[in-house]
Amino acid sequence: MNEAEKNGENPAGSVTVPREKGYGPRWLTGWLVMLCDVVLFSSALNCLFRWLSYGSAFDLAALVLSLILALAVYFTAMNSQRVASLSNRAMIAIGAVIAWAVLMPVVMRLAGFS
Repeated sequence: MNEAEKNGENPAGSVTVPREKGYGPRWLTGWLVMLCDVVLFSSALNCLFRWLSYGSAFDLAALVLSLILALAVYFTAMNSQRVASLSNRAMIAIGAVIAWAVLMPVVMRLAGFS
């Protein structure tokens, strides 16, 4: 026991941070938005590597779609000052992933994928 503990003070390394009420939904929404953004950015990275390897037009089209959606989620839903509502941030992120899943085959087919 050191001198600070003997006097009833908190030692420097054991400062406790009080948890806020309602922290659960904010934590879950943050992870959901981040996970959706990671999925979109990883799709863009995968399409970039495929386009650099094979040079196909449909890989470039998929890269552009994935990157646009990933950046849209990053700059809107990840920034709590831009969109304050938790439900709207989650809706933007999930909507972007659903739009990616629906539009990816269409964009690739239009770009020449058979």
